[in-house]
Amino acid sequence: MTRNTFRVWAVGDAHVGTDLRVANRESLVDAILHSEGPDGFDWDIMIDVGDLSGSQTPPGDDEGREVVRQYAALRKHRREQVYNLVGNHDASSVDEATQWLSLIHI
Repeated sequence: MTRNTFRVWAVGDAHVGTDLRVANRESLVDAILHSEGPDGFDWDIMIDVGDLSGSQTPPGDDEGREVVRQYAALRKHRREQVYNLVGNHDASSVDEATQWLSLIHI
Protein backbone atom coordinates (compact mmCIF):
# COMPACT_ATOMS: atom_id res chain seq x y z
CA MET A 1 0.00 0.00 0.00
CA THR A 2 1.19 3.47 -0.76
CA ARG A 3 0.77 6.38 1.61
CA ASN A 4 -1.92 7.77 -0.70
CA THR A 5 -4.17 4.72 -0.48
CA PHE A 6 -7.62 5.33 0.98
CA ARG A 7 -9.58 2.15 1.77
CA VAL A 8 -13.38 2.16 1.95
CA TRP A 9 -15.36 -0.76 3.34
CA ALA A 10 -18.97 -0.70 2.19
CA VAL A 11 -21.48 -2.81 4.11
CA GLY A 12 -25.23 -3.05 4.36
CA ASP A 13 -28.25 -5.01 5.49
CA ALA A 14 -27.00 -5.93 8.96
CA HIS A 15 -30.65 -6.38 10.08
CA VAL A 16 -29.39 -6.17 13.65
CA GLY A 17 -32.60 -6.71 15.63
CA THR A 18 -34.05 -9.31 13.27
CA ASP A 19 -30.84 -11.37 13.09
CA LEU A 20 -30.50 -11.30 16.86
CA ARG A 21 -34.14 -12.27 17.45
CA VAL A 22 -34.49 -14.93 14.72
CA ALA A 23 -31.01 -16.47 14.56
CA ASN A 24 -29.35 -15.26 17.78
CA ARG A 25 -26.73 -13.73 15.48
CA GLU A 26 -24.90 -10.47 16.16
CA SER A 27 -24.49 -9.65 12.48
CA LEU A 28 -22.82 -6.26 12.90
CA VAL A 29 -20.45 -7.59 15.57
CA ASP A 30 -19.59 -10.56 13.32
CA ALA A 31 -18.71 -8.25 10.41
CA ILE A 32 -16.64 -5.91 12.58
CA LEU A 33 -14.71 -8.77 14.21
CA HIS A 34 -14.06 -10.32 10.80
CA SER A 35 -12.71 -7.05 9.38
CA GLU A 36 -10.49 -6.33 12.39
CA GLY A 37 -9.41 -9.91 13.11
CA PRO A 38 -6.16 -11.66 12.22
CA ASP A 39 -7.53 -12.67 8.82
CA GLY A 40 -9.28 -9.33 8.36
CA PHE A 41 -8.52 -6.42 6.08
CA ASP A 42 -7.47 -2.81 6.37
CA TRP A 43 -9.98 0.00 5.99
CA ASP A 44 -9.94 3.72 6.60
CA ILE A 45 -13.69 4.32 6.66
CA MET A 46 -16.75 2.10 6.67
CA ILE A 47 -19.85 3.18 4.82
CA ASP A 48 -22.96 1.39 6.03
CA VAL A 49 -25.56 1.74 3.28
CA GLY A 50 -28.45 1.04 5.60
CA ASP A 51 -30.98 -1.46 6.73
CA LEU A 52 -29.55 -1.75 10.21
CA SER A 53 -33.12 -2.80 10.95
CA GLY A 54 -34.58 -5.85 9.28
CA SER A 55 -38.14 -5.18 10.28
CA GLN A 56 -40.93 -4.06 7.98
CA THR A 57 -41.85 -1.35 10.47
CA PRO A 58 -39.69 1.51 11.71
CA PRO A 59 -37.11 0.43 14.30
CA GLY A 60 -37.66 1.29 17.93
CA ASP A 61 -35.37 2.55 20.66
CA ASP A 62 -34.46 -1.00 21.76
CA GLU A 63 -33.12 -1.80 18.30
CA GLY A 64 -31.24 1.51 18.24
CA ARG A 65 -29.59 0.65 21.55
CA GLU A 66 -28.65 -2.77 20.13
CA VAL A 67 -27.00 -1.11 17.13
CA VAL A 68 -24.98 1.11 19.48
CA ARG A 69 -24.00 -1.95 21.56
CA GLN A 70 -22.86 -3.86 18.48
CA TYR A 71 -20.80 -0.92 17.18
CA ALA A 72 -18.93 -1.08 20.50
CA ALA A 73 -17.19 -4.17 19.08
CA LEU A 74 -14.86 -1.81 17.18
CA ARG A 75 -11.32 -2.23 18.52
CA LYS A 76 -8.94 -1.03 15.80
CA HIS A 77 -11.19 1.72 14.48
CA ARG A 78 -13.10 4.60 16.02
CA ARG A 79 -16.84 5.02 15.63
CA GLU A 80 -16.08 8.27 13.81
CA GLN A 81 -14.66 6.20 10.95
CA VAL A 82 -18.14 4.74 10.29
CA TYR A 83 -20.67 6.62 8.17
CA ASN A 84 -24.30 5.51 8.11
CA LEU A 85 -26.93 6.01 5.45
CA VAL A 86 -30.56 5.24 6.22
CA GLY A 87 -31.98 2.27 4.30
CA ASN A 88 -35.60 1.58 3.47
CA HIS A 89 -35.97 -0.70 6.53
CA ASP A 90 -34.64 2.11 8.72
CA ALA A 91 -37.16 4.63 7.43
CA SER A 92 -39.91 6.17 9.44
CA SER A 93 -43.57 5.57 8.76
CA VAL A 94 -45.91 8.19 7.36
CA ASP A 95 -47.06 9.17 10.87
CA GLU A 96 -43.57 9.85 12.26
CA ALA A 97 -40.98 12.58 11.90
CA THR A 98 -38.94 11.98 8.78
CA GLN A 99 -36.05 9.56 9.33
CA TRP A 100 -36.06 10.00 13.11
CA LEU A 101 -33.70 7.01 13.53
CA SER A 102 -30.98 8.91 11.68
CA LEU A 103 -31.13 11.54 14.41
CA ILE A 104 -30.01 9.21 17.18
CA HIS A 105 -26.33 8.75 17.79
CA ILE A 106 -25.70 5.37 16.23
